[in-house]
Amino acid sequence: MVLGLCTVLLYYLVTAHLVRDARSPRRGGLLALGALFTAGAYLYALSLGDHEVTNYLHGRFCSESLPPICRVVAFDDDVF
Repeated sequence: MVLGLCTVLLYYLVTAHLVRDARSPRRGGLLALGALFTAGAYLYALSLGDHEVTNYLHGRFCSESLPPICRVVAFDDDVF
């Protein structure tokens, strides 16, 4: 997951470098804000993907009684 985040941020930084005119002054604040937005969008999408996996696991492997591992999956699905 961390490698995916690094890949997305690297892709953003490369495209920002290629789009930016070489003669214009550097805008570090705008670049940092874009990188922060890209990281936030990645983490938001990651949380939605995590929800789908835990929802599937809870429905497939947990019965009415909740052993400890099912409580963890239910917490991750409903609360986290």
